[in-house]
Amino acid sequence: MKQIFYILITLIVLTSCSNSSNNATKTIQTEDETSQINDETSQTKPLTLQDLKKEHFKFYNLTEFELDKFNWEERKGKYTELDRAMSYMIWQDSNCYIYFRDYLFSWQERDTNFIEFTILTEDEDSWCTTITYCIFDKKSKFIDKFTVRSRCGDGGWVFDSWGKFINKKTYEMLCVEQQLLFPSDNEELYNEKGVLYDEGEELYEGDSTLYHYIINDNGKVTQKEIFKKHFIEKD
Repeated sequence: MKQIFYILITLIVLTSCSNSSNNATKTIQTEDETSQINDETSQTKPLTLQDLKKEHFKFYNLTEFELDKFNWEERKGKYTELDRAMSYMIWQDSNCYIYFRDYLFSWQERDTNFIEFTILTEDEDSWCTTITYCIFDKKSKFIDKFTVRSRCGDGGWVFDSWGKFINKKTYEMLCVEQQLLFPSDNEELYNEKGVLYDEGEELYEGDSTLYHYIINDNGKVTQKEIFKKHFIEKD
């Protein structure tokens, strides 16, 4: 009986050691796998300006810039979205990431002495969608930026701008800003030909302005107003 008892004790101890060994092996494997994942994660670094290539962008070398018709949620996933670090690097504003969504829109090779690209931005705070042309030097130092396309609207106010490069250094853009009119009962409104508008018509008053944005040899941008016209018109 004592021999049987000792045999049983020995078997229990051996089984316990075997399980401990297996658990230790599993723990080592898990730690190795975690270490590998951490190594892989550490190798995935955020994009920097030097890392940017035309493959990261939706379009390449555009001369005209058109906005899509996606809404705030639909647009997500259609473009490469900027993370917080890249947004700050471009805009130098830590608050923009809270209300904005920025996407890489087009890679531009207008002048190979600079890093040039456009960013599509959704601004929840001002109800605007814009495309901004950004210019950096080869060391990723910001030089200048200007808007090439925008569409905004809220509560009867509308702002729209569009244009194109008319040569290598000049971008021509038309901006139209208008507000829905709510004339009083005694107010009479006339068009530019002196004709009285019919009662009940939906009218907008605003300004239409043509600009030239000239990119200088140092990358700085100069804005020049070409003409401006005030209007009142039907929708």
